Amino acid sequence: MRLHTIIWVAVILACLAGGAVVLDWFNRVKDGPDFIGRMLIGKANLQAAGIVLIETPTGQVTMRRSLRGWSVDEENGFSADTAKIRELLLRLASTPIAQRVPVRPDRLGELGLLQKVENHWRFEPGKTASVLSVIHGLEEKHKLIYQVLIGNPRQGGNGTYVRFPVSNSAYLVNTTVVLDGNPADWIDRQVFAPEAAADMQSILIRQPGADPLVFSRAAAGQPWHLAGTALAPDAERVQALAGALAALRGVGVS
Repeated sequence: MRLHTIIWVAVILACLAGGAVVLDWFNRVKDGPDFIGRMLIGKANLQAAGIVLIETPTGQVTMRRSLRGWSVDEENGFSADTAKIRELLLRLASTPIAQRVPVRPDRLGELGLLQKVENHWRFEPGKTASVLSVIHGLEEKHKLIYQVLIGNPRQGGNGTYVRFPVSNSAYLVNTTVVLDGNPADWIDRQVFAPEAAADMQSILIRQPGADPLVFSRAAAGQPWHLAGTALAPDAERVQALAGALAALRGVGVS
């Protein structure tokens, strides 16, 4: 009886061990193909985004949303280029994951797919790796909504290696994904609103050694007048000046 019992216990343990192997294999397989065909930004609620954080080997950009709109922390809270933020998120939301890349976890760094060291991303010189984090920042307790690691471009073909922190698998998308880590590139360079040229009602020009020139009109679409004279200014030249002012773009924050 004892021998018989021992045999059955051995069989049960073998089955349990085999089941554990099968379960582990299933989990690893599930970790991969489940992402195939999904967009880089899957079901993340981007409407709740309060912070967009870009970390790269050359710099970090922290874009924060408030009631006044988006701003860039590293540029003294200067207004951010909202259209550029929207373009980045929409592009990632429309980029599908093409395939899983078989690679051991200890070789992810060769693809530029970072690992964390003491709770910090380990950036390697010369690598193009970067991290994009989308955070729910409209509450006191910030909650990570979405995070993706962007690795090196695919050698000998189109595509970029990516990874999700919840997975040790590497994936490939068929487009080039580059995250700009220069804060100055994310500020809103537009000095005036696009419709400013049509809405301007007064233009003041100060020149060294000369009296100031003041062009004004009662409302948009009305004739321009030059202060201090009854002569009507050249309407086309004044409107061209208004257009040039409206087209001004900033170059940085100091």
